[in-house]
Amino acid sequence: MSRDVYARLSESQKMMRPIIPLVERELGARMPTSSSEHHSATRLFGEPGDLGLPAQALKYLNLVDCLAISITAAGLGAIAWLVAEPPVREIVLVIIALGLATGLTFEIRMLNRIVVRKTSYTVTRDEVYIARGLLFRKYVSIPAPQVLNVEIAEGPLLRKFGLVKIRFTCITDVEALGPITPAAAESIRSTVLSAHARALHDT
Repeated sequence: MSRDVYARLSESQKMMRPIIPLVERELGARMPTSSSEHHSATRLFGEPGDLGLPAQALKYLNLVDCLAISITAAGLGAIAWLVAEPPVREIVLVIIALGLATGLTFEIRMLNRIVVRKTSYTVTRDEVYIARGLLFRKYVSIPAPQVLNVEIAEGPLLRKFGLVKIRFTCITDVEALGPITPAAAESIRSTVLSAHARALHDT
């Protein structure tokens, strides 16, 4: 009796040998192919994203803030020169100069570094996830199939640093990300739009 059972088990094992590689191959195809996809599936809301802003983003933000603060200070100085009388004019100009120096120092040495360091994102076929901010953190999670359009914008200053900005248009809101590299933006757009097309096909 035991020999008969052993013979049947051996025969079953021989029959299963050709099937085992097929099963393993099918299971392997269904498993995540990258660590980022696995991390996205298990990430808790509030965690940082997998990718951050490039190093050029800090230079771009610094230049934009320098131009904005300098133009504002120049405008206020011109108004003070035309309207105020001495010695009030000189006092106002000194205050504007101090404000200009303080603003440039704060924006360039502190705020912009925090913005670049604390902005991260993850984009997969299932989700667009963006995290930003230090004291007041903001987390945005958008199902990728719900993104109607992905717009890539590039102005003269962005082009100078080899950067672009990207905007995700949803039914009720528009969310921006950047500045990032054009290659990263194209990859994001391709991923999100393919997810949207797949969702339309499934429905």
